[in-house]
Amino acid sequence: KITISKWRTSREIPAKAEKELIKILQDGCQETFGFQPKIKLIPVFTSVPAGWPCEGYVAEEPLAYIPFEGNGRNMGALLVDGHSMSPDIKDGEYVVYVEDYDFKPGDRLVVTNEFGKSMVKEYAIKDGEPWLISVNSEYSNHKVNEGFKLIGRVIEIYSKRKVGRR
Repeated sequence: KITISKWRTSREIPAKAEKELIKILQDGCQETFGFQPKIKLIPVFTSVPAGWPCEGYVAEEPLAYIPFEGNGRNMGALLVDGHSMSPDIKDGEYVVYVEDYDFKPGDRLVVTNEFGKSMVKEYAIKDGEPWLISVNSEYSNHKVNEGFKLIGRVIEIYSKRKVGRR
């Protein structure tokens, strides 16, 4: 039997229950404080859905949802798989990204390569050319070419082992 106390102990809430809990929280704020916060549930995927950023397009069943205050337009979340951005972004963490094409050196980006594989990399300019940098020096860096699609800028990092933001 699944209970809230078990969720609190494991620090994970099943994806199916998250939508209902957000609705309860919003309704409770409305009744208690007279306002309803704008909370958008951002679906978490293992890869950037094909067709991104088309609203409502889902390539797979979301792994989970991350509550995010605001309108949540053109936002997505990705489960990080790998160590190329460690120690800054760790394997198993979630990144929330927003569609944004005004990148600056140092921004963390969600990108797809020519094979459609989703990655998180740091944006840099070297000799006037855009590059995607792995923070972990054991992994390669990539010069941006037509095979890469720059999806969006990382705006939040969530730990799977903690409740809420890291």
